[in-house]
Amino acid sequence: MGVVESNLANMDQFGLANVAWSLARLRVFEDDNGENKEMNEKGAEMLDTIARNFANCVKRQGGSSVRPQAFSNLLWALGSFKYKISDQDGVLSKIYDQCETSWVENADAWKPQEMANLLVGVAHGDNATDRWSFYEKMQNCALHNLKAYPMDDRNADPRFVFTSRDISNFLWGLSKSLKSQKFNAQSIDPELISMMLQRLVADNFGGKQSVLNVSMTVWALANCKCQVPAPFMNALNQEIPRMTKRLSASQLDAIAWSIGEARFTLKYDDDAIDAVAEAIADNRESVFNESDPELVAKIFWALSRRGRIPADGSIIDKLVRKVEMCVDDLERSDKLLILHAWGVLRISPGENVVNKLVRAFLDEDEYEELEPDECAKLLCAYGRINHRPSSSSEAGSKFEAHLTHLAQTLADSAQASRLNPGTLALGLWGCALLKLDLDEDVLDVLARDAIRQTDSLRPNAFAKCIWALSTLRYDPTQDDLAKLTKKAQATILSPSETNDASQSTREEVEIALKKLGGDSLH
Repeated sequence: MGVVESNLANMDQFGLANVAWSLARLRVFEDDNGENKEMNEKGAEMLDTIARNFANCVKRQGGSSVRPQAFSNLLWALGSFKYKISDQDGVLSKIYDQCETSWVENADAWKPQEMANLLVGVAHGDNATDRWSFYEKMQNCALHNLKAYPMDDRNADPRFVFTSRDISNFLWGLSKSLKSQKFNAQSIDPELISMMLQRLVADNFGGKQSVLNVSMTVWALANCKCQVPAPFMNALNQEIPRMTKRLSASQLDAIAWSIGEARFTLKYDDDAIDAVAEAIADNRESVFNESDPELVAKIFWALSRRGRIPADGSIIDKLVRKVEMCVDDLERSDKLLILHAWGVLRISPGENVVNKLVRAFLDEDEYEELEPDECAKLLCAYGRINHRPSSSSEAGSKFEAHLTHLAQTLADSAQASRLNPGTLALGLWGCALLKLDLDEDVLDVLARDAIRQTDSLRPNAFAKCIWALSTLRYDPTQDDLAKLTKKAQATILSPSETNDASQSTREEVEIALKKLGGDSLH
């Protein structure tokens, strides 16, 4: 190692990139278990020197004269070390300047694997940049390649043809970097997406490697909310049920997350969703010996986002049993996620498992940590799954104190005008579902906040508030009632193209307004 270090100053950019690549391939900074060891000062200094010298070399030579493999090897290696390049002396900027020049002036020389590895390295090393030109020129280079080497070109040099693995890596790295810099869904060229996904389908998602390619691709598409062509979605929906038994926990995690995150852009069908839920529910210890509590929470969250209960009832039963088995390993946030999902799906999992989850929120020491949106979700979850132990028992008495604290937290936030409209509606609805006998001051604060935020409430949220206030027996002033009635007539009770309220919702709102003291609205 000492010989290498002493010669770094004499190496050109390709030699420097190859040293970094070799260090990564030899896993110099990993322990015996393959985990990254904490990099010591000497190792960090060595990578700093390599990056700085490389930046100076490529700037002197000019990006168009640098072999693409040098850029790719360096950034992939630094990503393998999860090493963030310091830009204190403009090191990263110099490298990216010359990358951009190369993509524009030397596009024909870039191989798909080099583009993909570079992006994966940038993402892993947290070296994403906020300069849009970097991503734009990289995408243009990839698009140039896809058009220069069409799928039906049998004479094309295979080194320059995008494989399924290249595509999944490219999209994953690009999406992760773009999202980290707050770029939106339109940041990825639709033509590039279309051509890449078309190739994935034509290549059967990479055959034996489909589990990796599919999981990385759908994560990338969900991460940036990319619109996808229907033929790709049709093929994906057919592929997922065939491959679920081969998916690892991390791959299932990526797909489950995409199901919940991208419900408007990834049109999964019921069979695909059910297949993923079943794969997570089934005992797969004989294959992978993996048990991931967070994964169970994630699939319940995904199912609730899609409003989907698997057709095979045993899938939910097995998932609930998994929750019960791993309840002590679940983070509190995951317990809340599961309870909320059960409420959305109207699942009745049984008192035993619910009590085990709720226990995490009954400790008075936990009260201060609950945010208003968490309080609202808990109230609504309890109400939806009809969980309210008898107050005559010790456990029931403690639960009642818990409910009181949740409502008070919402009221405190409302009093300070810090409660957002969605949280307010959810919290009030939960209180009403539980038929809580709220303290008069608490109810008044929440009601006044609902009236104050009437114009900010979406029609469905407004309908929940009206129903909740009437159920909780709120007594509004005539001016307040007039304001609520006016909003109801303008949004829910009057037919219009934007009014999608159902007939039952209209009837419920009308009845609720009457209970609040309003006249007939007919």
